[in-house]
Amino acid sequence: MQFAEQQAMLMEPNVEEFVMYVIDRRLELIKYYQRRGYNITDENQAYPLHLEVGQPIYELTIKQLIKRIK
Repeated sequence: MQFAEQQAMLMEPNVEEFVMYVIDRRLELIKYYQRRGYNITDENQAYPLHLEVGQPIYELTIKQLIKRIK
């Protein structure tokens, strides 16, 4: 994660934030990203059924997390 963020900043020196999207039921991932400085926003999205990435058994939403760096 740290390497990817460093590379992104090298490619885009003016980047002000990193945005991450996580399935709401993946609480362990949300906690992982929070430990690395990402904060949950109020923005939620429907699971992207139109992308044909699978049919979930449960209703899922996608949570947005942001890490501000400037």
